Formats: sequence, C-alpha cells, structure tokens
Amino acid sequence: VKDTAPIPGAVVLANSKTVTWQTSNFPVGIRVDINLIKKVSDSPVTYSFIRTVAKNTVNDGAEIWIPLSGETSNSMYLEVVCPSSDSRKFNCKQDSQPAKIN
Repeated sequence: VKDTAPIPGAVVLANSKTVTWQTSNFPVGIRVDINLIKKVSDSPVTYSFIRTVAKNTVNDGAEIWIPLSGETSNSMYLEVVCPSSDSRKFNCKQDSQPAKIN
C-alpha cells in the first residue's frame, strides 16, 4: 500500500490522495477493503481500527481517498484487506505491512 501522487488523467479532488497497492496473495477478481488504522504500540506493534476508507472496492490497485481532519498524523496507516465476509471463504492472506501515511 502506498500513498502516492494522483493517477494521470484522474479527477483530483481538493486534499485528495491516491492510494495504490499490489496484492499477490488474494484470489483473482476479489474485491478489497481499505482501512485506516492507528499505530498504538511499538512493542508489540499494535494498531486500532479508525474507519474504512473504501469498502468492497475493485482490487485494481488504486483508490482516491479524501482524508478527514486528523487522519494524516504520524501514527496513521492504511491497509488493504480482503472483506471480512470473504476472508475465510477465499483464504485471503495479507501480503504486506500497513503503509504509513505521508
């Protein structure tokens, strides 16, 4: 998961960010959720769920996100996950660490 510059040709909204990702351990054609999480501990590394940024979105590697106030602090991260309803059904395995928001 990366927080990157806008995709060429995409509509850019004020304060928007383009989230990009690659999934290699998810079934082909499955949709994904993008979650905003906050790191609450370093030892052990622990995160708390803040909100879902995109739910059941196409696993196409890019999504535009408009952060709300306070959602770009140093402790905020994004993760791309298999929707909970599909996680067991498709045996999804998260293949990367959450991405720190820049």
